[in-house]
Parts: sequence; structure tokens; C-alpha cells
Amino acid sequence: MKNTNLPQIIFDFDGTIADTLPALVDTIKKIAYNYGYSNVNITQEDIRTSSIKSILKKNEFSLLKLPLLIRQVLKELFNNIDNIQPINGIIELINNLNNIGFKLNIISSNNSSNIKKFLINYNLEYRFDHIYSYSGIFSKHKSINKFLNKHKLEKENIIYIGDEVRDIEAAKVSGIKIIAVTWGFNEHIMLKNHNPDFIAAKPNDILKFLEVYLEKIF
Repeated sequence: MKNTNLPQIIFDFDGTIADTLPALVDTIKKIAYNYGYSNVNITQEDIRTSSIKSILKKNEFSLLKLPLLIRQVLKELFNNIDNIQPINGIIELINNLNNIGFKLNIISSNNSSNIKKFLINYNLEYRFDHIYSYSGIFSKHKSINKFLNKHKLEKENIIYIGDEVRDIEAAKVSGIKIIAVTWGFNEHIMLKNHNPDFIAAKPNDILKFLEVYLEKIF
């Protein structure tokens, strides 16, 4: 029997909705230097072409200090959130999806205050039903599962949209569909090698995927 409900959509935030990569790289360098990492050499290209674990190893980051570093980075991003721009075309996509009737949510390792401030800046706060923020960068599947359980959502009725390999891995572990986008933190080849359900090169591609997907379930 075909599903008569529109699937709910979960967005990642950094790199998917907000173009935070340039600010993130600058902030990491600044915070890392303050914590005694004077030789940190991280570029946007490093993040787009390498795994998080390899970047941490290359720059000799201590895993014990990582949670504190992340908190400081997020705090600094909040102070600069007014300078963060949305991904080109993403506002139109969000508005279109919500107007069609899709329920939209955000799950992110960024903190909710950063996300809410950004959404308010671009008049998007009323477009999202839920914003779920979690700590840690290696436990996204647990956060997805908690979110689904809390709101009693069925896995087959969820589509996740993210820009990183770890988004694909988390979605697969959680048993939900994943659209990987190439404009964020990981490049096309890295994403493709992890076999997402669909790869979008621009926001409007997501609408095209959903049109085909909905034809199959209705």
C-alpha cells in the first residue's frame, strides 16, 4: 500500500543551509592557536576532500581537548552569525518545500542558538517544525534515532539532506533515505563513493528528486 503522506525532511545545517565553511576554517585556526596549536594548517580544500579523523590526525589535535575546542568554535560562530550567508538557492528551496506541504526539520552539531539566529536573519524560522542540536561529531546516527523516536516518526517517511560523508553514514545506519549535496563540506567524489540515494549539485535538484520519488509512493 502506498504512503499517502508527504515524507518529512531533515536538513543538516552547516554547509547544507548555511555557507559556514569559510568562517569555520578561520575560527578553527584562531581557536586552535589560542589552545597552543600554533602549527595548525587547515584549508577549505582539506575539509572538502578529507575525513574529519584524518584532519585531526594531520594537525595532531588531542581528542581530549576536542569537545572544548568545538564549544569555543560554536561560540565564536554565534558572534559572527550575522555575517554567514545562506547557500545560493537554498532559501527558495526551503520556501518551496514548505509551501508544497513538506514538514521541515534541522539536526545539527551546531548549537540551536546559532541556527535560530541565522533562520531569523533570513525569515526562515517559521518554516521548520523542529531544530535538534546534539553534541559531538561522530554520533549523528544516535541523534537521528533519538529525534525519530521522540517525535514518533517512521523511518520510511523521512528524507535526510546533508553535505558530508558522515551524514550519509548516519542516515544509512538509521535506515533513512539520504540526499547528499555537493556544495558543502565534502566534494562530489567523496559523497558518491558512499552511495547516497541521490546527489544534488544545486538546491533545485532536490525538487527534481522529490518529484520522481513522490511519483513512486503515490
